[in-house]
Amino acid sequence: MIRMPEDLRERIKAAAKANGQSQNGQIVAALEDRYPASPVEVCEVADQILDFMTELSADERSVLMKALPHRMACFSAEDQEVFAAVFRAAKAAADLNDRVDDPAIQDA
Repeated sequence: MIRMPEDLRERIKAAAKANGQSQNGQIVAALEDRYPASPVEVCEVADQILDFMTELSADERSVLMKALPHRMACFSAEDQEVFAAVFRAAKAAADLNDRVDDPAIQDA
């Protein structure tokens, strides 16, 4: 438990309730905003996501995409938009790669 003034605890409690998250989640989000991780190149992350997505089956990619919003809830809204766009692009590229590698299409 973190020691803090009672009025701060109440503000955190109110903010957590307004944001639909736990008090711990609210504190972590505030700390993440104040002390962000060192930036990672978007291209590097996008390459890793594309590699990951191409290793999954089409069904596994669909399941992942449906679970993505829940999995990204801990990120800021801006980061959620960026990651969602990267995942959508990686899924589309992996889906296209599946079609290109499909022997039925190659023989046509």
